[in-house]
Amino acid sequence: MLKKEAREITGGLSKPNKMPGPSINLPAVACITGAKLVKVQGSTCSGCYALKGRYRFQNVKDAMQRRLTRLHDPRWIDAMVTLINGRHWQKPEPVFRWHDSGDIQSVQGGTTPGTSKAYNI
Repeated sequence: MLKKEAREITGGLSKPNKMPGPSINLPAVACITGAKLVKVQGSTCSGCYALKGRYRFQNVKDAMQRRLTRLHDPRWIDAMVTLINGRHWQKPEPVFRWHDSGDIQSVQGGTTPGTSKAYNI
């Protein structure tokens, strides 16, 4: 799969400033567990940074929403593997951050819908 096709399928990767490599992020407001925990004082999600700062810019919100809507594409896992394995960000180890905003949306988050196909990336 070409990287261009992989970016279209996944909605592309984000480039967080404080990270040495890219990430995949989703809207924090769509975080199933975090939407509950953000209301619990002292929880991991209280004061969620992904509801503040640059995450509030419309272009960032649009990009995260685009990624969220593309999660159910049956080619999504193959596309993410292409994007992650197709780059080298830092020496000696490549760096990739899962979810600098948002979280896994379901138990099936690591498998291709309708199959048992899973990757250990």
